[in-house]
Amino acid sequence: VGGDLVKADAATEFVGLLNDKQMTMLLAKIIERKQKESYDKDVVSFRNAKNYAMMQYLKIPSCGAEREASFVKTSNWINRAVEISCTTSDNQEKDKTDHTSAKRITKALMKKYPEAAKEAIEEVKILTEEKKMTALKMASMFKAAQITSFIKRRLLLRHLRH
Repeated sequence: VGGDLVKADAATEFVGLLNDKQMTMLLAKIIERKQKESYDKDVVSFRNAKNYAMMQYLKIPSCGAEREASFVKTSNWINRAVEISCTTSDNQEKDKTDHTSAKRITKALMKKYPEAAKEAIEEVKILTEEKKMTALKMASMFKAAQITSFIKRRLLLRHLRH
């Protein structure tokens, strides 16, 4: 363990001597080597030196805000992000964990960008606007259900949130 600390201190000292351009070049070389080792061009994985926890970095392509087709072509990174955020060894639990992770990510996005989430939901037409029933439709509903009592009608309308 002591040797690891000496190596970590030497690495920290070395990185401290580099300027921004040199550090960027070094980082690019490290990423390239890690990708070759793992045969994965999108995810770079390594163990954290402090607590040996697995760390994974995902390559996210940048595309212009106006290019929907470009985003759709390169959107595989979203699936990879969901997979990375919920790594599990049990295959039966994988679908459930993926679902939970996707739900958590969706909630975070909706909380951070509520207007964009609302527009996306409207575009996909997941939710439709609530339309109140006309008096004629309400009367025909009560007649078809044979509801004559005022109290029962009121309870039904409360249940329908009308």
